[in-house]
Amino acid sequence: MVTAIILAAGESRRMQTPKALLKIGDETFGECIARKCNEAGIPVIYVVTGAHREEIQQQMKNKYELDFIFNFRYPEGQLSSLKEGLRNLPTGSSAALIWPVDQPLVQVETVQLLLKQHAAARKHVTIPVYDSKHGHPVVYDVAAIHTALSLKNSQTAKELQTIYANDLLLVNVSDEGVIRDIDTPGDYQKYITSAGS
Repeated sequence: MVTAIILAAGESRRMQTPKALLKIGDETFGECIARKCNEAGIPVIYVVTGAHREEIQQQMKNKYELDFIFNFRYPEGQLSSLKEGLRNLPTGSSAALIWPVDQPLVQVETVQLLLKQHAAARKHVTIPVYDSKHGHPVVYDVAAIHTALSLKNSQTAKELQTIYANDLLLVNVSDEGVIRDIDTPGDYQKYITSAGS
């Protein structure tokens, strides 16, 4: 079973409002990503919250089948949220799909492709690639999950790409959303508002 982990614990300082609650069409970023996970066939979806815990849970609690995990270490950065999500994976999880909440433009078909390729290739880490750039969401198998949990706070999840350099699956996709982070009001205007989403 694959479990999705939506990382939504950041303080959103540059955006100046919780990114999980930004609107894309009629949905928030968080709702959009949860829906896409659901449509891709992922049965269990975790949302890791932090700085804006109450607002995010209030907005998303009745959407899909979601479990919320509070990362009280969120000021330490994204790795702490990743670890919190991985530590709470349900029994029977064979892999985790890691999806930062600031990347809502990824297509459902891309997620389905990543899951299919991961299951077929049985590599430790599966990463989408667009225009030679590595993106998200990424898929970790059980070994990569344990390795991620052992990373030091001074490290980042990108260390896994070095650790498993000979056991990565890079999946070339035509979906620019895998590399499109919406981090600032300018990004939002350019990629969401102006694009008519």
